[in-house]
Amino acid sequence: METIQISESVLETFATAILEKLDVPLEVAKLAARSMLDASLMGIDTHGIEVLGMYVTHLEKGGLKAKSEPILVKKKGSVELWDMHHGFGLASARKLMFHAINQAHKHGICLVTCRNTNHIGACGIYGKIAADEGLIGIVSQQTLASLPPWGGKERRVGASPFAFVAPVKDSFPFYFDASMGAVTRGQIKAYMRAGKKLPEGVALDSDGNPTTDPKEAWHGQIMPIGKYKGIGLAMVFEILQCVLSGNIFSLDIPSIIDNPERSADTSLFMIVIDPEAILPHDDFPKRMKSYIDYIESSPARDSENSPCYPGRREGENWLNRRKNGIPVKREVFDRFNQIAQSLGIEGMPR
Repeated sequence: METIQISESVLETFATAILEKLDVPLEVAKLAARSMLDASLMGIDTHGIEVLGMYVTHLEKGGLKAKSEPILVKKKGSVELWDMHHGFGLASARKLMFHAINQAHKHGICLVTCRNTNHIGACGIYGKIAADEGLIGIVSQQTLASLPPWGGKERRVGASPFAFVAPVKDSFPFYFDASMGAVTRGQIKAYMRAGKKLPEGVALDSDGNPTTDPKEAWHGQIMPIGKYKGIGLAMVFEILQCVLSGNIFSLDIPSIIDNPERSADTSLFMIVIDPEAILPHDDFPKRMKSYIDYIESSPARDSENSPCYPGRREGENWLNRRKNGIPVKREVFDRFNQIAQSLGIEGMPR
């Protein structure tokens, strides 16, 4: 598939201009563009700048309320309930993370749960904001129901993407970000666009039969990672996201791709931990570096794939793409120019 290398700064300026043209306040537009770029820089393209068009449609159809701001509903100590009021998740989640970091510096830890959210992209990009300040960031967002409960034949549970990000001295953070589904809906959509079949065993059709057809999987169900263990973890995260925040359950959450006139109506939780509440200054990142070295010292099973910690590949992508640009698929590049033309602004330069 043909790709075009485009610099981070060009993409950021373009995305910000597109969002501003859709009446998104400048600060919000910049934060949202930054969230997409952070995902792209790490190679998480299904949640990066490639999905700008999805947010454009969501804004145009009215499901995304770009001028809504998250509001604090209730707090006790450093445990807080927020309401995003259907605002721009890519920006509001960054604001909530900035706030949680501030609270963690004061109290040692902060837990935020938030209802009525919109799509926030890759959960790990917000955890990385904490890790870049020497803190541990944990983030998970509720998603529409796509997994059947163990032993069930109908979807009831969201895939509950979960991220744990921690600082590593002189290295890219430990970066674990995974859905509890064997495949994400973003990946299913990518398979659809590419005209490819899904791997065996990752999805069921609407009747509960195994399928490799991404179109059938889109309207069907996703299988969990680790069988009943994956479902159990997805439920744990939903308890912290939607049960604790008072949000709707996952079966009632719409697809913003199929129904862009509606808010995603999801929820999220964030936990930020300040290691200095326990260890001396800078000791935790140093210990993390020792731990990573210890993990990667394991003898490789084959010379082509040496052991690496979660975050190693994301860090390599980050350095490479900042230097050489972000690869954008030709069809996505053309879509960007179509959007620009429809909004009456300059197209994407090569």
